[in-house]
Amino acid sequence: MPLPSLASGEKPLAPAAVKPPSAAPAAPVMVKVAAPWYTQGTVLIESVVNERWLLEAGPDRRVGKIRGQEGGWTGHNCKPVVSADDNYYDRAMWKIVPTDSDGVVLIESFATERYLLEAGPDGKVGSIRGREGGWIGQNNKPVVSADNNYYDRALWKLVPSGSPNEFFIVSVVNERYLFETGPDRRVGNVRGLEEGWIGQNSKPVVSADDNYYDRARWKLLPGDHTPAPEKSLVPVPISQAPDPPNAVGSTGSTSGFVGGRDIWNAFILEGQPEPASPDLFIFR
Repeated sequence: MPLPSLASGEKPLAPAAVKPPSAAPAAPVMVKVAAPWYTQGTVLIESVVNERWLLEAGPDRRVGKIRGQEGGWTGHNCKPVVSADDNYYDRAMWKIVPTDSDGVVLIESFATERYLLEAGPDGKVGSIRGREGGWIGQNNKPVVSADNNYYDRALWKLVPSGSPNEFFIVSVVNERYLFETGPDRRVGNVRGLEEGWIGQNSKPVVSADDNYYDRARWKLLPGDHTPAPEKSLVPVPISQAPDPPNAVGSTGSTSGFVGGRDIWNAFILEGQPEPASPDLFIFR
């Protein structure tokens, strides 16, 4: 059949443009980022300058289930953390606990579940580092352990300091650095020599506005996830208990404690049931 002819001046119809089928949107690529190794268990927090370990000096009672009961960080339970030459009774073990804020963590004592808490002034120092000129001024307050995160003072950031696993531990609330004030002598090859954490070498750890003499640099080391002293605690009738040593920093498993039989018998390791009488448990 012949095609119909076009009338004078009539233009042929252009073929309709055909759009290629649109491609399906690419599925988002989900990349699972592994959590840092130091959030997976316990860590030792070691001073780069003298190899001493951050150590919890607060009460033995675990506070994870009663957070906020103390109501603040100025009470008698909020002891300054110190640096010690060894991991006495797992008190140098810490857990790095991520929060909902990117890069912000809680630093929790493995022994007591208390949080590392900044007690220094509110003013942020990130833009004026070094202005205080050292770490012995009125602004250099001891960092304490507390039962809760009061006013965000238990929030910290781990800022890499250049070497693997080495960080500045920076307070979120005022940007001050966790800072070691102990002796210069390195203790890595003489661990345990001081036999406790109440001697003259176990100084309070403070917060400072700058990294003076590298004393604000800390190294994270893998910790032992099993409480070391657990098998050392056994129920013994008080009549069979040995007399406790009386000297501060004495040798034996009581290093780090001072006092008479009341303190000796009342010390209860974490994870153990509360006895009817404090005299039911002693150290062998």
